[in-house]
Amino acid sequence: MHDDINDNYLEAENNNTCKNCRCKDCLEKDRALDRTNKQLMQQYHILRSMATDILGEVRSIKQSLSKAERTPDEAPTSFFTELGCQFPLNSEEEIKIFNTSLEDEDNFKNAVMELSRVGGSNTYSFVSRTLALLITNELAITYSWLGRKGKKVFKTLKVASLVIESATVAIKDVTKQEIEKCIQLWVRRAFDRKKHALNKSF
Repeated sequence: MHDDINDNYLEAENNNTCKNCRCKDCLEKDRALDRTNKQLMQQYHILRSMATDILGEVRSIKQSLSKAERTPDEAPTSFFTELGCQFPLNSEEEIKIFNTSLEDEDNFKNAVMELSRVGGSNTYSFVSRTLALLITNELAITYSWLGRKGKKVFKTLKVASLVIESATVAIKDVTKQEIEKCIQLWVRRAFDRKKHALNKSF
């Protein structure tokens, strides 16, 4: 009986010692286990990222196939392709023609309807995308909002009214003042955008 108690005691001591062991072999095993866990986590994140990319590509392919399956009658017709102007506009003559066409109320409404779907994460993003579709940086450089420093006045152009109205339709609770500030900023940055584009081409 006494021997059994001693044997049980020694076995418990051995188990306890094994659990709390900090010998070199045990520490190395712990480190190896940590390394394995880290590698598994890295592989998991890589696979998850790859899966996300693949899902994005699948969605893009589905959208492309959906567009390709449209018949010619179903394909949307852009208002801007019917004007006979090449967009983005790059000359004073072209912008005069476009402004004249926007004097027609129906043309103006159609242009607003189409541009209001351009999208953007905020007001400046929407204004920037819209203006980039309408006029080139080269043409924008010749303008300023109020026509200062010998430049032409942008504020009075029908194009400016078009962008303001399109933003009002597209963005909830946006103010005219906020839109105008974004237009001014975009026009003012035209030279920097042109310079940046030239640097990228080299």
